[in-house]
Amino acid sequence: ALHIVSTDVFLKLIVPSWALGLTQRFRNVRLAFDELERYMTAMITERQASEKKEVRYDLFSSLLDANDSDSEVKLSVSELIGTNLGFISILGN
Repeated sequence: ALHIVSTDVFLKLIVPSWALGLTQRFRNVRLAFDELERYMTAMITERQASEKKEVRYDLFSSLLDANDSDSEVKLSVSELIGTNLGFISILGN
């Protein structure tokens, strides 16, 4: 799924959601994005619910740590996913 997301991110951006079922490639893109969203949602939820915070030095953990700080502005789960997908698409190409 990650390979499809990183290589076909532009299809997701330019093809309307109703058209993502028209061809096999479009269906694969839709499925890959759905799978990655479910995976990332579970990962975010698990890390936010975890009482024991492991020290990690990766971009995803840094984003979650910044969101957990005492800041008044918090990102929603969908915003965290969108930010991570942005990084994946930039780094994947």
